[in-house]
Amino acid sequence: MRTGVDRAQEIAYEQALDRTLRDPEVACRLGHRPGTLPENVRSAMLRPENVARVRRALRQDARRACEEAWRACEEACEAWNRAQDRITRLRPRLSWDLPAAAVLAAAAPVVLWAAGAGPWPAVAAFAGAHAWLLSRPAARNRAGAALGLLAALVARAARSRAVRRRTGDLAEAMTRDVMPAVVRSVVSELLGEDHDCLLVATRYEGIRDHRDRNYTVDNQARAEIALKLDSLVDGTIAVCGPRGSGKTTLLETCAPGDLKVGVQAPASYAPLEFLTSLFVDLCETYMADRGARFPEFRRLSPLRSGLRRIGAAVRAGARSFLWNLLALGLFVLGVFAAARGFAEDLGGAFARAGDDGARHLRDAVTAVARGTRPWWALGAVVLAVVVHRYAGRWRLADVSHLARETFLLPAGTLLVVLAPATLWSPHPVVAWFGDWRRDDPVLFYPTVAVVGALGFVAVWVAVTPFWEYFRDAAQRMALLVLVVGLGWTFLDDRPRQAALGWDLSERVVVVAVGVILVRASRWTRGQREPALVRRCRDHLYRLQTVQSVSYGTSGAPTGGLLGLGSSYGTSFTASPLTLPELVQRLRRALADVAEELRPRRRRLVVTIDEIDRLGSTAEALEFLGEIKAILGVPGVHFLISVSEDVGASFVRRGLPGRDVADSTFDDVVHVRPCSLEESKAILHRRAEGFSEPFVALAHALAGGVPRDLIRFSREMVSLRTARGEVELRNVGAWLIIRAMRETVDAFRGGVKEGTLPTRSIDVVFGATRRLAELLHADCLCELGRMREQIGRFARWADGPGTAELTAELPSDVLERLEEVAAYAYFCVTLLDVFSAPGFGRRRIQAQVNRPNGSLERLAVVRAELSVSPPSARRLIEDTRAAWGLPEVPAPDLPEIVDAVRMTCRHYTE
Repeated sequence: MRTGVDRAQEIAYEQALDRTLRDPEVACRLGHRPGTLPENVRSAMLRPENVARVRRALRQDARRACEEAWRACEEACEAWNRAQDRITRLRPRLSWDLPAAAVLAAAAPVVLWAAGAGPWPAVAAFAGAHAWLLSRPAARNRAGAALGLLAALVARAARSRAVRRRTGDLAEAMTRDVMPAVVRSVVSELLGEDHDCLLVATRYEGIRDHRDRNYTVDNQARAEIALKLDSLVDGTIAVCGPRGSGKTTLLETCAPGDLKVGVQAPASYAPLEFLTSLFVDLCETYMADRGARFPEFRRLSPLRSGLRRIGAAVRAGARSFLWNLLALGLFVLGVFAAARGFAEDLGGAFARAGDDGARHLRDAVTAVARGTRPWWALGAVVLAVVVHRYAGRWRLADVSHLARETFLLPAGTLLVVLAPATLWSPHPVVAWFGDWRRDDPVLFYPTVAVVGALGFVAVWVAVTPFWEYFRDAAQRMALLVLVVGLGWTFLDDRPRQAALGWDLSERVVVVAVGVILVRASRWTRGQREPALVRRCRDHLYRLQTVQSVSYGTSGAPTGGLLGLGSSYGTSFTASPLTLPELVQRLRRALADVAEELRPRRRRLVVTIDEIDRLGSTAEALEFLGEIKAILGVPGVHFLISVSEDVGASFVRRGLPGRDVADSTFDDVVHVRPCSLEESKAILHRRAEGFSEPFVALAHALAGGVPRDLIRFSREMVSLRTARGEVELRNVGAWLIIRAMRETVDAFRGGVKEGTLPTRSIDVVFGATRRLAELLHADCLCELGRMREQIGRFARWADGPGTAELTAELPSDVLERLEEVAAYAYFCVTLLDVFSAPGFGRRRIQAQVNRPNGSLERLAVVRAELSVSPPSARRLIEDTRAAWGLPEVPAPDLPEIVDAVRMTCRHYTE
């Protein structure tokens, strides 16, 4: 390689180049055009100018990682070169010395003979021979050169390892930061004109699974919905837009942190059934959010279902129960003796303490009752006031929790600490302090005072942060109880002596009891089910079941031969909720859920989708009128997807002619078709490798509608997989021809022959049949003729004899024919833009005539076709003029599409 770098850097360069060429994003662009094979790219990258580009990129690397790796590799190579130069200088000095060789040859037998007599004579002979040799200056120089050469060889070996390591680091840094960009640029140069007009998508799972919400991207409509939700405390927002614009996805992904209930409006609905379904979804969603279980409506009897649950639980816990029972038996066997000793020693003490406490309490109550203890009586009154004022607010669960944290936890910790802490006896230290106090009291007391004061300050400084950590009153009380317990145990003689006298088994019992108390302090009752969850469960029972209650009484007097008795039975069956009752309960439940979520800074969002599929605008407005009673609940946001017509009705609320949309919605969000930049973001998120020309093609065919955008991009990938088509002009031709063919087929299927005059049948159906036969080709051999006949069909109204034909056609058929002809004009324009060579050059020239010459305008034209075909035609003409496209000629024959004899083998049938 003609570069100026050494071999190590050449190796790093080649390694980085090989790794980059194996990268899927680079490899997918190779081999599609002549001169773009991997060996062609390798040859181009080994040219001096491209090597210089890589080196410049290394120097300009913003993260400096590549430059540092390059310098480290250069330093390692220079160190290796220095070691190699030293070897080169020392090697000529190692010539043969004949006298030295003769002496060594003569001394060898002497050394071998001396070795048989012992080691020391051999060592002496060997040392003598070398001493004589080193006495000669030439021999000394050769020995120094040999030692230097040996050190240089060792240094070169170490430098070789460093060079290999630095070479790998440099290759990795170049592959990561520098080489891909240069290789892509070189590949683009080799591809020539329109290098970005290759379909090289490598991963396209996102367009295969178009319902996966992980591939959604942010857009203007989502930001607008978030802004409106934040600006409204509650209300109803309409989300309108064309079909396929992403309204459903928008409703499913908006308000991610809030509680969201989503329902879909059925095509044929009854208000009572829809509101019941919404009520059930609300209850189930809220219960799932709170982690509560749904009521199970079983087919089995309660006895059989209960036996099944018990059997499953017994089978699941039998194994662990047996092993735990064995472990418990072994533990009890080990601590039985110690526990019995504790019971014998402490049982009497606790009994005496209980008797003493009962006696003192009885004496105190008697004294207060007789009036001999007035202060105690006053204390009893104050205690009664406190109990009346505050204790009524405490629940039993709060008291038990406070007792566990304040007493059980410190008591268990105290026992766990005492067991190992009392292994060491403090008697020698206590005796030493007692002797010091007795022998020298003058020095003892001041010293103890000073040391005690310093110790108090040290403990205060150490404990204060620890004390501040426990901010809860119960935790601080527990800490005080623990400290007091430790102090009482070590300062009082009786507990101290008892603790110091424990043997090993007793200490094990103490630790076990302490652990049990600590675990008991952490026990909590199961969380009480919120009242709103219980009400939701009751609602589910009420909405999803038919409840029946029976009461019966019977009696028969006894004691005689004859018995008299009577029985009476009553059965109650709950009647279904009426619509007003259901609306009232649903509104109350919505308000309760919203109120419960408000302290947690969450909102209740109800989304109602698919209203635009109900049929006509009148049916959608009628549906809104039926469900309007549940809207406007305080704290609840409703998002309702509607068609563009319903949204327009809300926008026209200030004009004469009010309807239900005026009083139903508080605001409206228009979901507009995507812009070209938003389409790029969608496809780049779902399928990496779509270049801008292919995004623009799919964007133009879809008119910016996300659903159609994903569909056309999926068809592109199918063409690449099935036919191997990667060039823009071929992929675009296939997609455009297919779209035109589907439109012609839909027109022929939608128009009935019985509604047309005879001449119209011949002209309209004959032309569309011939055009459909031409477009159903399985190849692009006749693309020129296809483009010509599509253009003729697009200009059918300008052909000879069309005035009489237009007068004969029914208005609905004429309207559909105009729509198909305008779409054909649009397809001809797309073929001229995307299926002709030099797309990049022509695009740059058309950019001068913005906005008509922009790629965005093609999607605008497609969207205009669904609104007004004549308006779309004018836009198409302006677009063709901006791109410099030739005029589409009108048909010069009475037939709109003439019969052309096909020469392609696909038309032989």
